[in-house]
Amino acid sequence: MRYGTKTLIIGLVAVLLGFFVYPTAYNRVADLVKLPHFFNVPPFRLGLDLLGGTHLVYQADLTNIAAGQSTGDAMNGVRDVIERRVNFFGVAEPLVQVEGTDRLVVELAGVKDVGQAIQLIGETPFLQFKTERPVAESQAILDAQKKNQRLTEDPYFVDSALTGKYLTRAQVTFASGAAAIGGAQVSLELNSDGAEIFKTLTEQNLNKRIAIYLDGSPISAPTVQSV
Repeated sequence: MRYGTKTLIIGLVAVLLGFFVYPTAYNRVADLVKLPHFFNVPPFRLGLDLLGGTHLVYQADLTNIAAGQSTGDAMNGVRDVIERRVNFFGVAEPLVQVEGTDRLVVELAGVKDVGQAIQLIGETPFLQFKTERPVAESQAILDAQKKNQRLTEDPYFVDSALTGKYLTRAQVTFASGAAAIGGAQVSLELNSDGAEIFKTLTEQNLNKRIAIYLDGSPISAPTVQSV
């Protein structure tokens, strides 16, 4: 094989490898000459070490965990809340993980405003209980939103008087026996004022849903089956 032919083959292989490693470059060339895209590979996502960002480590105070309550469940609950919050930043793959028994690591690649990240993550979770709107009212809001009106209103649920300020304890429990099919359950304990409000809510919404919102996002909407 002649030297020129070898050089040509090596050059072609190098170009093909380059297109494979950097598919966007090939796609740009293909657009110019109207060729199909063969390298539809998603773009590389740079991590914290290359892109920069925010690395936070939190240490939890577990001294108030009740006897018999799992510290692991408590830490996982905190992780879930913070993970939901960091999605606010639009980070493609945020890292939120429990480290050891009382530490939580948060990495936000590309997020340079450390102060904003700390403020958002450190806010006290806001718990709300909402009741179902009447069907006609929900439809009216949905129709208005199609016209770019009433966009800030929840078309399905309305705020109630019950919020997290009446909560005294929240615990993850696991049913046993036949009830275990349902898996994990969240047990909420309210103070006397909250219990009275909850009693009124359930009486007024029998066979209807009461939605539970955390930081403005719905996490559950169970139906009141009995009072």
